[in-house]
Amino acid sequence: MSNIIDFKELKTRIKIASKKSFENIESKYGKGSVTGYALCTDDSAMTIFHVTNIQKSTESNYEFSPVEWRIDYKPELFDAT
Repeated sequence: MSNIIDFKELKTRIKIASKKSFENIESKYGKGSVTGYALCTDDSAMTIFHVTNIQKSTESNYEFSPVEWRIDYKPELFDAT
């Protein structure tokens, strides 16, 4: 196994997973319901995942704080990255 990271391939995989996850969330919660979408990593940047905020779960204290958002529908889309 090679330790060399193909950043072009990684970028492509993240883009595809992000688009699919956003589409899945809109499909589940309704088009136009997303008020926030963020890609996050752990401290070592070994894991990437998404979190989403939707209109009905927006609380004024957390609206701009992705770490407090609770929706991560179908997180397995990022497993291949």
